[in-house]
Amino acid sequence: MFLPPRAEPIDIDHQEAIDLHYILIILYEYASATKIAKCDVAQKAVKGVEEENDRRRSHGFPVLIKVRSARTYERWIDELLDPYTVVLQREGLAAAKAKFDSVEGGMQASEIGGQVIFDAWRVHVVTLDATREQLIRMTAEQRAKVRRIRRWVIVAIDAATRVILGYAFCDAPNQDASLKALRLCFADKTFLLEEAGLRNATWSHRTPIHLVSTDSGSEFGKHPFGGALFGEAVRRLTGSFLNAVTGVPELRGTIERLFLTFELRWARYQPGWTAGSVAQLNDRKPFFEACMSDDELERNFVQFIADYNNAPHRGLNFGTPAGEWEKKSKDPIFDLSLLPGPAALREACGTYEAAGVSEAGIRFKGLSYSNEFIRDQRLVKGVDRIAQPGEKLEIKMDPMDLGAISVLADGDLISVRCLDDTMRGKTLAWWTGEQARRRAVAKQDADLRAPARDEARKAWQGETAAIAQSAGVNVGGRTLAEIDQSARQMSFGKGRHEKPFVGREEHVDPITSGNKIGVPVEEEDVHSSSEPDAATGTSRANPLDKFRSRGNRTPHSTTRKGGR
Repeated sequence: MFLPPRAEPIDIDHQEAIDLHYILIILYEYASATKIAKCDVAQKAVKGVEEENDRRRSHGFPVLIKVRSARTYERWIDELLDPYTVVLQREGLAAAKAKFDSVEGGMQASEIGGQVIFDAWRVHVVTLDATREQLIRMTAEQRAKVRRIRRWVIVAIDAATRVILGYAFCDAPNQDASLKALRLCFADKTFLLEEAGLRNATWSHRTPIHLVSTDSGSEFGKHPFGGALFGEAVRRLTGSFLNAVTGVPELRGTIERLFLTFELRWARYQPGWTAGSVAQLNDRKPFFEACMSDDELERNFVQFIADYNNAPHRGLNFGTPAGEWEKKSKDPIFDLSLLPGPAALREACGTYEAAGVSEAGIRFKGLSYSNEFIRDQRLVKGVDRIAQPGEKLEIKMDPMDLGAISVLADGDLISVRCLDDTMRGKTLAWWTGEQARRRAVAKQDADLRAPARDEARKAWQGETAAIAQSAGVNVGGRTLAEIDQSARQMSFGKGRHEKPFVGREEHVDPITSGNKIGVPVEEEDVHSSSEPDAATGTSRANPLDKFRSRGNRTPHSTTRKGGR
């Protein structure tokens, strides 16, 4: 016989933990993106406890869950639930970070160029997709149809001094714009302030870079560990390349705070400001306010950079970035002789263009480039030349320095200097403007001397014409009669292989057939009456009368149906 099993002893502490876990599972429904009300969760917990107790009674379980009020469960939600989980689930990651995260500013740098941070920011200003010169030439209807857009700007900032070292505007983040911003980090940018109308400020900040820090955006290369143009340029021109995680702005707190400064101190004062959120717009309408062109936006942004570099900064104990740069640049570690050379900058950050080839060398933008390699190319066999006659040659040029270009030959880039030594250090934008200025000056000089030129030209042309006319000489070429005669003489002696008098129907001779040229036999009137002779009153029987003007063929002439 079998004895009934003994009832297992119940651990009260363990059972209370199980009961508490059961209640917390219900209470954690409050941590949901649906934002369910706290009282609803508490009522659900009360009902859940009652149902669980009924289930235990039906199974003979002696220990029941203590019944509590809904207000008690509401207090438990505040006391027992993880606050980070609740805020994250109900309000999102940004709100959770803002409430619970700590800020340390990310990586720090103590010397100039120790860390340069790059990032892209979508400008919170709606602009017109045209230049001011293009808008002036448009009608009111055309201006109303101009597309309204928001530009992106890629910015580079020195972490130690907070000085902005480079920027580049673009329609969407891309590597070409990133390379342009990188190139400006090694250049004196004071000319940009001068073009923007500023005379007191300078922007001569440039430095060797030890570390470039970016996020994993496509503008810095989809393959940061190889194959990306920006990554390869950084490795060639600087020491290291740090590619941080996208979506974690606290790792780049310096430049993220800079974007907030752009928003608070610059963008909100521009027409077409979009704000960070709709609630901040108040009654402003960005797309109706938009009136700034692309070139005006960039000009205004350059002016603000001069403002920012010379304004007090909280991160510098209210010193200015320009003043901090001047102080740190006295450190012996700071050495401008370590800047990359023109060839390295051109081959790392340059752009590819097409250039022509002439006897003077390579022609690009009205300038000639040549060296011993280019001169020897004229003696090389056609199949071995870098460019065949009449073909365009692909070159790599630096828009910031037209003093030399690079030519691809045998898998390597060869530097070719400009024949004009004054172009060293000159930018493409300056040279384009200089060419336009020189053409305008030349045109103005030509217009000024037009009366003297016209008087002299009229005098010598008139005297020349008089002398030639008196001698019977025509220096202007053939006359119209001579041209007509020459054209008719071109047909002399032609057509000897053709039968004479051949009309539209081949092998039909009008003399032997009695038909008119070009008239079918069926349409010809064979019974037309002859015209009587005015003198004798008799009919004219000459068969050639039909070829004379208004001549009629007589019935006695030979026809295809027989006759005389």
